[in-house]
Amino acid sequence: GHRMTLWKHYLVLFGGFYETTRGLKRFNDLYFFDLREQKWIQAEIPNTAQQPSPRSGCQFIAHASKDTVYMYGGYAKVVVTGNKQKGKNLDDMWALHLTLPKVSGQCPGVRWEPISKKGSPPCRRSGASSILYKNRILLFGGVTDKESTNDVEGEFHNTLHAFDLDRHRWYSLEVKPKTKSTNRKQKKKEETTFIR
Repeated sequence: GHRMTLWKHYLVLFGGFYETTRGLKRFNDLYFFDLREQKWIQAEIPNTAQQPSPRSGCQFIAHASKDTVYMYGGYAKVVVTGNKQKGKNLDDMWALHLTLPKVSGQCPGVRWEPISKKGSPPCRRSGASSILYKNRILLFGGVTDKESTNDVEGEFHNTLHAFDLDRHRWYSLEVKPKTKSTNRKQKKKEETTFIR
């Protein structure tokens, strides 16, 4: 359930859950593994600072040249009445701004910033795949869990979205199938290449 990405010489770890016979606990803590010093460091974030809620299954991707890690969505349990909890699919997005420490072996500087939803964002989901391409985050798939009294049913997605990092805007992308004319052109090109 936790997520990890690489930034500079650090592995950045966020969230996840821990399950025992007594129950399940989700986290929104942040850790760094310093690859040079070979040690874990926990980020100390003040209680008054803005930060994402505890979750698992979110998307977590670093943009090294911007010194920022982007987080989207995930899954959490929220209290509905008394001790009863219900699953909640999330669709919020956050930017984690990072600065290198002045002294080796110390924790990098961190600041969470919420990003407003603009454009055509993905629906609430967890477990999607994402990658950084040029100045966009491409996000594909994932699942939206729907809980009933005794069961959880998942709706799996095969949609593709792009988040433009300059405009801070989501776009829904469609993969267009090849047409017959395109296939004929490709085949002719291959035949021409083979003949030469």
